[in-house]
Amino acid sequence: IMPLRAMGGPLSDSTKAHRLMAKAWELQGAEGQDSIAPRIFKAYNEDELDIGDDDVLSDIAEEAGLMTKETVRSCQRDRSPLCHDATVPEC
Repeated sequence: IMPLRAMGGPLSDSTKAHRLMAKAWELQGAEGQDSIAPRIFKAYNEDELDIGDDDVLSDIAEEAGLMTKETVRSCQRDRSPLCHDATVPEC
């Protein structure tokens, strides 16, 4: 019998990852989410990264072409829910 191996990154609050998914929808609709979702799953399940970490999420957002790392970090510094504000299109 093979021992079970835990898969995925550390258990953490995934609220920020969900907010990033919501922002992807807001900015680019289904295409935005289709670009972000697999990257979040890969980061957690394959790369074993913390999807509640600001740096991980800013890397994912930039890689997907959603926002720059600096835009994401700026939003996070302001304690905004990932700039989940439709009045600020770039954020």
